[in-house]
Amino acid sequence: MYLPFPFQIFQTPAKVGVLYEYVHAVREISIDSSHPRGPLEFWMGDSRGRWEGDTLIVDVTHFNDQTWFDRAGNHHSDALHLVERYSFIDSDHLNY
Repeated sequence: MYLPFPFQIFQTPAKVGVLYEYVHAVREISIDSSHPRGPLEFWMGDSRGRWEGDTLIVDVTHFNDQTWFDRAGNHHSDALHLVERYSFIDSDHLNY
């Protein structure tokens, strides 16, 4: 989400999708479901979301240790656990 390239977010009743211009990555966020039993190792982790009012809370686990935190090359382990929050500011902007 920190790269200076556009992305598109779309939603169905069961999933939220994120399409990234950078390396044509696709991310699927399953709504109101549990993470599969691990250990699993995915490049972008396993994303599970739920709505709290106007805020989408996304819990991400099961990362591999091959990706970076940033463009400077700072790494993480496969124990990374990420919680994201997406809130609407107005009809054209999100707070991440």
